Amino acid sequence: MRRNSIIILSCLIVLIFAVITNFVSRHVIIKGTNAIEIRDAENDMQRMHEHLRSIEKHASLMVIDWACWDEAYKYVHDRNNDFILNNFDVDSLKKLYISSAAIYDKNTTLLCFVDASERFREPGVPDSELQTFKRVAAIMQRGELESIEGFVAVDGKPLVIAAHKMYDSKKQNPAGGLLVLAATLDQAYLEDTQSLARYNYSILPARAFADIKVDATRDTGVKIVASKDEIRVYSLIYDIFGDAAFCLEFRRDRAVTALGLKMAQQNFLLMLCLGLVILFVGFMVLHRAQLKIMQREVAYRAGHDSLTGLINKSLIPERLSSITRDAHKSGSLVGVVFIHLNRFKDINDSWGHEQGDNLLREAADRLRRVTANGFVARPGGDKFLIVSEASSPPQIAALAEKALERLRAPFAINGNEVHLGASIGIACYPADGEDARLLVHRAELAMHASRSEGENALLFFTGAMESEVSRKMQLESALYSAVETCALSVQYQPKVNVLTRAAVGCEALVRWQRQDGAWVPPPVFIPLAEKCGLVTSIDMFVLRRACRQVKEWESGGYAVPVAVNMSAHSILSEGFAARVTQILREEGVSPALINLEITETCLMSNLDAAFAAFTQLHESGIRIALDDFGTGYSSLQYLSAMPISCLKIDKKFVDDIFSGKKTAQSLVKSILALASNLGMSTVSEGVEDRNQLNFLVANGADVIQGYLFSKPLDGAACGEFLRSSHARISAVMDAPCA
Repeated sequence: MRRNSIIILSCLIVLIFAVITNFVSRHVIIKGTNAIEIRDAENDMQRMHEHLRSIEKHASLMVIDWACWDEAYKYVHDRNNDFILNNFDVDSLKKLYISSAAIYDKNTTLLCFVDASERFREPGVPDSELQTFKRVAAIMQRGELESIEGFVAVDGKPLVIAAHKMYDSKKQNPAGGLLVLAATLDQAYLEDTQSLARYNYSILPARAFADIKVDATRDTGVKIVASKDEIRVYSLIYDIFGDAAFCLEFRRDRAVTALGLKMAQQNFLLMLCLGLVILFVGFMVLHRAQLKIMQREVAYRAGHDSLTGLINKSLIPERLSSITRDAHKSGSLVGVVFIHLNRFKDINDSWGHEQGDNLLREAADRLRRVTANGFVARPGGDKFLIVSEASSPPQIAALAEKALERLRAPFAINGNEVHLGASIGIACYPADGEDARLLVHRAELAMHASRSEGENALLFFTGAMESEVSRKMQLESALYSAVETCALSVQYQPKVNVLTRAAVGCEALVRWQRQDGAWVPPPVFIPLAEKCGLVTSIDMFVLRRACRQVKEWESGGYAVPVAVNMSAHSILSEGFAARVTQILREEGVSPALINLEITETCLMSNLDAAFAAFTQLHESGIRIALDDFGTGYSSLQYLSAMPISCLKIDKKFVDDIFSGKKTAQSLVKSILALASNLGMSTVSEGVEDRNQLNFLVANGADVIQGYLFSKPLDGAACGEFLRSSHARISAVMDAPCA
């Protein structure tokens, strides 16, 4: 009996100590994980604020663009309702995700109001949004502000609102009025944002913030509510009038806490098995062991990529420093190979993030097998890093070539083969630096330089790359400013029919003169614009300017078609054909007077999307010309399938006619014959002397473009050329041949 009592008592003591241990363990773990999760939730809310600010910026850019239309500026003065009906129709606003728009004169008198969800309404109709617009107009009239953007809540509905004073495109006259645009943050928008940005949030009425019965934090002013399964963060978003617009609610699950609770339960079961004698000692040992396990787990997760298991950006400097120290002792080199996967973004967008993740895992597995004398890391996104000791730079180059060969092998996605390739930059220790972060930075610079060299390029770092990066950053900043302020200009180079001795067209060429007076060549700033995502804005700017120039020439009694170059980025963007036809409709230009010039590389990047866009444009009456023919991936398949009406012979082929190359003249003859057989016209570019002209004419060329007849001219000078084209062309044709 007594023995049984002792056993029962001992079991009770063990159970009590186990319960106490479990309670303490849970308390310590939950306290630590709670602090981590709350901090992460606050950081996520801050990133969400940054995302909302980007929405404001987008609205601001849109209203700035519209407010600088010359037609809009004229409307304030002549009140031509046709402008409103043609440019502020409901369908156009919906396509641009604009819920409503209003125009005020300089006295803040409402001239028009368009509601994309209902209909056009005459001024004077009471509406909550109109009242808000009126407040915005009053603020801008009282102050010196050129523009204003922010959020407002109208009848409980969150809106992005942006306003800008209206100027003519060159800002030669004072502000003539005010344009106000609004976009509703509707449920569809919220769902798209949550899917793309992976944010789990909701927009609530502003009063919901006050209903949360917790105190706001001192640093960030947010309210945090933690439950068993999730943490909710609430933040007030203020409108442009300084009032609370709406409450942003961000939700985050408690995965870290769940992991901690699971570990606490394991502690409880272990303590039950230890017994009374070793209870206290076992607890201390267990506690210290669990603490070390958590530290190792946290350290591992902090230093490794969760997707591929490779070392991540935070651990690279430490591991690289360790290898360079060993290399210093042995006198060997260390190669830092920075790899960027080409076309991964396109594949990820086409096949989905899940397949993109699988592709990254396979790429990591392939790179792991490249070297056994170093490590492989993933700094982030579609970039990888290989660090390895070597005896010489050629050995490092061989390792990089091996990595490139593995990445060029096809990847399988849903039974389909896809090809990536890579751009690689290499920095070497100690020649390119001894600091780990500097070595990685210089390897990345070399990688960026290799991307400009073409497909699957590999470059070692050189000192010139750092100065080149600095120059490109300055140029990129200046280009952003030039596009925003419409500081670019357009020149026109005539196309001449040597048989009729008449100008039969022009090509619109964008030009950029910086504020310091220096001209930046198109081969320099166009690739930069493509990289920065500005090229579509530039293409549409040139198209609109070309349309206006055509109208000006028409009013002078002559008109010729103008060709506008379009980049692959623009052509493959969503709604490209609709944007082009909309601009022509807005400017009142016949499609027969606008030609689009495209390159072969554009076709090959996405043949189906290009075919759909060109077919729609061709049916509307716009002619398509294939520029730089023969320099890309020429294919009779797409020449016969695409609605292409003209081939442009590249200047390089024209320059080679009398260069002594055996195939040069035969190649030009073949292109001219091919175009004739396919029923296409041709334009020979870059013709600069009479010998080239005579050869081209003798072999069937009729339309010529080049300095022999005219360099690119501004609109007025080109107009003078068109007026006197027959005399000017005849003067060149009849001049003695040198």
